[in-house]
Amino acid sequence: MKIAILDITGRNAVQYNPALCNAIARIEEDVTLLSPTLKCSKQSFKYFRLLDLVPQSWVNRETLLKRLLRAFEVLLNYFIVWIYILIKRPDVLHIQWLPFLEFSSIENIVLWIYNNTCSHTKLYLTIHNVYPHNQSDKQKKGYHKRFLCIDRHFVGYLVHLQSSKDELVKEFNIAPSKITIAYHGIYVPEGFEVKECKPSEKINVILYGTQTKYKGADVFIKAYKQLPDRYKTRISAKIVGRTDKNIYDSCIKDANDLGVEWINRFVDDKELYSAINDSDLILLPYRAITQSGVLLLALSYYKPIITTDLPSFRETLDGYPDNYFFEANNADALSSMLIRFADGELDVKKMKSTISKLNEKYSWEKTARSTYNAYCTYS
Repeated sequence: MKIAILDITGRNAVQYNPALCNAIARIEEDVTLLSPTLKCSKQSFKYFRLLDLVPQSWVNRETLLKRLLRAFEVLLNYFIVWIYILIKRPDVLHIQWLPFLEFSSIENIVLWIYNNTCSHTKLYLTIHNVYPHNQSDKQKKGYHKRFLCIDRHFVGYLVHLQSSKDELVKEFNIAPSKITIAYHGIYVPEGFEVKECKPSEKINVILYGTQTKYKGADVFIKAYKQLPDRYKTRISAKIVGRTDKNIYDSCIKDANDLGVEWINRFVDDKELYSAINDSDLILLPYRAITQSGVLLLALSYYKPIITTDLPSFRETLDGYPDNYFFEANNADALSSMLIRFADGELDVKKMKSTISKLNEKYSWEKTARSTYNAYCTYS
């Protein structure tokens, strides 16, 4: 079987795609990743480089010119992929992202062309999030219509959780038989070693990743502010990652007053991994999420993790007691949870034991086998 895995932007899954391709290549050798970028030191799969037109110096810019150039780049890459599948004739084209679908129907045309000129290639789509992040109800309605139009082009979908599959069936009336659950493998940073923090009077709490509204950094600041003074002196907090301007502007004064270290910029892997390793508690106060790469990275550190009670978090943290989660968008509940953690009411050994089991459950080998089985089932 000839397998082509497509990440048309090359920026949303820089760790996920190489890990998945390496694992699938141990089952089926003929695996090619099509992407504008590749971040991988040990590569057992083929790589077909797509165009990357945006200069590296523009990475942290958010300008109209950059967005237009990026859109042009994606369109050109869709054309290049079409030529690729016409010539190489893969049995499977597994698409990881449809970047235009959030706001336009362009990909409906692209997929129609692929299907009608390359019938030898079956199309699959991984749905990392049932709806794009931070969409209004009106935007969701538009996305819903566009998704129903592109559904006919795919022979199968892959999701990472049962809750994602249930939501996909409910929202879009997709046949359950068309959807395969392939757990998201756990990110393990290169050169990583588990670091046990030395006991100290302070509990070092970290929130990390790009901080948009749905990730709840503002909920954390509000919860931290509500803590009794004796707990504020025992908890040291750090927020790492470029932050939505509205969230940052509304919270930074309180954060400074509370002594929260807020690194509001893009942080490279080495600095991020070091910050996580130096923490005692990883916190995800998310308002909503289908699947969290932040959580999957957190699991590789074998540190206590506290999250909201979202279905995807509950399912991912299989084995966590129900009362180890707090209500989403509820600062009072988060404040109470931090107090419980500081007072030793949460069993850290049980947390770490559960996380050890989850590292086995979410292995890339199991992810690859589920993915490959989907190709065999629907082809």
